[in-house]
Amino acid sequence: MKGRLAAFTMVEALFALGLAALVFEACTLVLPKGQHFLRTSPQVSLSAACTQLARQDYRLVRASTQALYLTRSGQFFTLKQERQRLVLRGPSHGQIFFMTGVQTLQVQDKGIYQEIKLQTVAGQKQSALLFLLPAVETQED
Repeated sequence: MKGRLAAFTMVEALFALGLAALVFEACTLVLPKGQHFLRTSPQVSLSAACTQLARQDYRLVRASTQALYLTRSGQFFTLKQERQRLVLRGPSHGQIFFMTGVQTLQVQDKGIYQEIKLQTVAGQKQSALLFLLPAVETQED
C-alpha cells in the first residue's frame, strides 16, 4: 500500500486520552491535601501584622478593649475583628485583612506598648506585643 501514512489508530488515541484524564484526576485529588503545609500559623500572622503596623509608621490615637484607633499620614485607621478576620480599616472603604479565622480580639494598652490577644475559631489563643508611638496632637493658636 503506497498511500498509507503512519498515524495513531483511534484506539491508541483514546487510550492516551484516558491515561491523561487519570493523571489529571489524581493530581486534583492529591494537591489540595498538601495545601495545609502552606498555611501560616496564627501566631506568625499576628506577629507579622504587629510588625507591619510598627514599621509602616502607624501611630496610636487610642485603644479600646476590642480595637485600636490609629493614624498615618493624617488619615485614621481602625484595627479590629470583624467577620472572623483581623482587619485594618481605613478611609474611603479601604481595608487590609491581616488574618482570617479570628473568633475574638482583646486589646490591652500597657502605656508604651499594646498587648494584642486573640482566639481563633479553632480555639487557639495567640498574643503579640505592638509597639506604636502615640499620635502627635497638633494645637492651633
